[in-house]
Amino acid sequence: MLTSPKVFNYPIPGNPTGGILHIYGEAAAAQDVILYCGGFPDGLEPISNLAERLATARDGQAGGCYVGVTCFPGFDNKTFNEQKFTGFKKSGFTFDEVTCCVRDAADLLFEEHAKSVSSSTEECKTTFTLMTHDWGVVIGHLFINRAIEERSFTQHKPDRLVMLD
Repeated sequence: MLTSPKVFNYPIPGNPTGGILHIYGEAAAAQDVILYCGGFPDGLEPISNLAERLATARDGQAGGCYVGVTCFPGFDNKTFNEQKFTGFKKSGFTFDEVTCCVRDAADLLFEEHAKSVSSSTEECKTTFTLMTHDWGVVIGHLFINRAIEERSFTQHKPDRLVMLD
């Protein structure tokens, strides 16, 4: 079995370290990158077992997908520190702000992935799947539409979108 996920934080509106990204898997062995965006008000718990399984190869070893799990801003800091989850929230977010949070989580996930992948590879053959759940589906659609319409919004455009409800 894999070890606990690596935990990273990224800026969210109103808090420079309030976004939390849990990363499962070994980047060097992964050809697929998955970013899971949970719905309101879920934290890490509903997806952690699936994320670990996706990051595990069929033989039970590391070598599956490289999986990042993020939640709506401020709704998952339970494994990051002892504060209640409301400690990172401001009084509401706009859809645009939450869409930018997904972009920032994707950027961080790919930044961490790039640290472990050989720089001698001519072309990155990694596929990017955005997996969304509940209210994360709305944000996923906003993210993908904006990524397509505005080339400067993100360099990480999903190859696939998986929506769960």
